[in-house]
Amino acid sequence: MSAFRNALAAARRPNGPKAEPPRRWVFLAYDQLHTRFVDDLVRENDDTPNTLGVVLVECPQKAARRPYHQQKLALLLTNLRHFALELAADPRVARVEVLVADDDEGYDDALRRFATDEGGKAMVSFAPAERELRAELAPLVDDGLLSVRPHPGWLTTTED
Repeated sequence: MSAFRNALAAARRPNGPKAEPPRRWVFLAYDQLHTRFVDDLVRENDDTPNTLGVVLVECPQKAARRPYHQQKLALLLTNLRHFALELAADPRVARVEVLVADDDEGYDDALRRFATDEGGKAMVSFAPAERELRAELAPLVDDGLLSVRPHPGWLTTTED
């Protein structure tokens, strides 16, 4: 993990003498590791460069829920970390945070702790494809810590 943390720190661009904190934070779930989600947020809010913070979560509890194939887990973890490095070099992204949940924590616990550390600032997310993750994030939505937007990749809506 320390090699990844060092690579993430090295990939961050110099932001001048004092980097401004992100104006908005977006949580991208493990099934949303694509810059299209950043594109949609920037386009929607006409953000200037270097104003968006991205939160990614590594959750050992999720991996322990079922007998996942170890190589699949390694692929997912590697994909998440490479995506974090890609985002760290993106001029539209002010900061990338990769949270590692404790063994007894879920995504909601890690994100709640992060939101609290950031002064209770609400995050934005896109609707996760997996029902289990949507249910796990529901308390954050209820508490106003997470705002969920429609997933831009879905072709149909519930109404359809």
